[in-house]
This record gives sequence, structure tokens and C-alpha cells, in this order.
Amino acid sequence: MAAGLQRQRRHVLITRSGEEGRALAQRVEALGHWALHLPLVELRAVPDPELVRDAFRALPAVDGVIITSREGVRQSQALGLLGLLSEKNLPVPLVVPGSGTASLARQFGVSEIVYPAAGSGASERVLELDLFRSIQDQCWVILAAADGRRLLDKVLRERGSQVERLVVYERHFVPPFQAALDELGRQSDWFTLLASGAVLARLQAELSASLWQRICRGPMVVPSERLLDQADAMGVQQLVLSQGASDDAMLDALG
Repeated sequence: MAAGLQRQRRHVLITRSGEEGRALAQRVEALGHWALHLPLVELRAVPDPELVRDAFRALPAVDGVIITSREGVRQSQALGLLGLLSEKNLPVPLVVPGSGTASLARQFGVSEIVYPAAGSGASERVLELDLFRSIQDQCWVILAAADGRRLLDKVLRERGSQVERLVVYERHFVPPFQAALDELGRQSDWFTLLASGAVLARLQAELSASLWQRICRGPMVVPSERLLDQADAMGVQQLVLSQGASDDAMLDALG
């Protein structure tokens, strides 16, 4: 039940984590809104990077690499994995979820990048790419966090591909600061930009019943039909479906 919204100054709750979340909050404020950054997730490097590098070197010849987020690109570069691709006599395509992730990968010298043209940011859109239509007996490696939906792994295997997944960074849930909770309680008209289903569940778990109901009464931007259904089932009353998970798509939906 998506709803259209008129332009006005808003109190915007940002749930995207890390540098991207802070940058999105700055863009929201530059548009004249109030922004509260409440990620509930901290992104951390893996504790033993050499193990990851060794596992990457031990991979068989691969037909392509998937990195599921900008943080994944950043950590893969820090681990030296993007440079190690050349040791495997590649290039092979690097598949990423959207234009923002592609732009970051280009900054690190990757040239052959594939991503969905529209509705980016969701695994479902990535799986619609032409290069995944016929992958029987291919081998793909996914560089991502330890958690996640694993939809890419499942579907690629169902289509006949071998899939290897390497953890290049970790997500750790963190409790909200009391100052952020106090700010949530001071305002009643929050407009939430939702980063993921895991963060949505964490919001419900971490917030008091009164604060959670306050979030549910306000508009919430979600990047996929799947998250729209999840938020609807959890009681969110005003849902706005963005054209993907990128900052631009979220800001367009904010209005």
C-alpha cells in the first residue's frame, strides 16, 4: 500500500549504516529536512584478513564475481581481493547491485562492471541480469557479509552454477544511543528511510512499544516489494516504494 507524499520539511530517520548512512543524512539535511541517523548496525573488518586472502587464492577459475554492497567493495579492496583478480588471469565481470556501488568499484580500478539499470539494490533485480540467464557449470564467487538472505546463492545454484561465498566484512548489531531515543520521543512525525529487513526487525526489537508505534504511524520508504510486504505485516501504516536502494532513489521517494 504505497502512498504518494507532498513536499514539506520532515523529520527523517536514516537506518543505513556506516559511511553511506552518514552521507545520506547529510544529503537529507542539505535538502532542508531534519535527519536522525540510527543505523543499529556497525560494519567491521574481518578479524583474520589473511585467511580470506588465502581462501580467495584457493578458488578455482571463476566466471564472475558478485559484491553485494559498497561496503563489500571497500573491504574487498582493503583485503587486496580486487588486485588478486589479475593473478587468476581474469578479467571477469564484477556484478554489483547499483550505480553507486559501481562508481566506487571504478575508483578502485575495476573496469568490467555489470549492474541493474533500474530498480537496483535488490537481489531480485541482480538475478534478472542477462548474464545470469545461462550459467550452467559456471563458477561464481560472492563477496559479502556473513549474514544476509542468501537468495543469490540459492538461485545461482538452482540454475546450475557453482557458488563460492567469502565473508569480507561483518555486521554487528549495536543498541541505539539514549540521545537518539530521546530525539525519537520528542517528535511525532518521523519519515523513515529503511535500509533492510534486518534493520526493520531490529528497530522493532530495540524500540519501546510507544516509539515503535510512532515509527509505524509515519511514512516509511522501502526499496523492494519484499520489504514493503514485511513492513506492512509489522504494522507500518504508510509505505512508499522507492525505485531501488540507492541514495538517489530514497531521496526521490522522500520528495
